[in-house]
Amino acid sequence: MTNDHSLDSRGVAAIWLALTLSILMGFAAMAVDLGLWYIEETRVQNATDAAALAGAALRPDDPDTAIDEAERVAEAHGYDLADVTVTLAGNSQLEVHIDSQVDNIFLPAIGFGDSTQVGANAIAEFEGSVDMGSPDSQFGNDPERLGEAGYT
Repeated sequence: MTNDHSLDSRGVAAIWLALTLSILMGFAAMAVDLGLWYIEETRVQNATDAAALAGAALRPDDPDTAIDEAERVAEAHGYDLADVTVTLAGNSQLEVHIDSQVDNIFLPAIGFGDSTQVGANAIAEFEGSVDMGSPDSQFGNDPERLGEAGYT
C-alpha cells in the first residue's frame, strides 16, 4: 500500500528553498548597501570635523579666512563646495555641514532608490590661548625659588 500524502508533498522543499533564499539575498543586499552608507557617513563626519576645526582656529581674527580655510579642508577631503555649508555662529564658533550621495548597489533591485544622501554637521569653537607652566616658563619646579609667592 502506498502513501498518497508523500506523493503530494514533492517539490515543497524547492519552493521553501526559493522563498528562503530570496529573503536571505534581500537581507544580504541591505547589509552591503547599509555598510556603504555607514562608511560614507564616517568619511563625511571626519571631513566635517576637520574643516570645522581648521576654520575655528582662524575665526576670531579673520572670519572670511576661517570660512575659506574650512572650505579648503572640505575640498581636500574630496567634497565639492556645492555640498559644503560653512556658517559663523556666535563670536568664536564655526559650523560646517557636508552632504554626500551614496550609490546603492543592490537595494534598487528590491525597490529602493538608486542613491541615498548622508550628511554630517560639526561645530568648533575657538577658546583662545591658555597660560601654562611656571611663571618663568621653566619646566618643573625651581628649587631656588621654593617658598616665594606662586611656588610651593
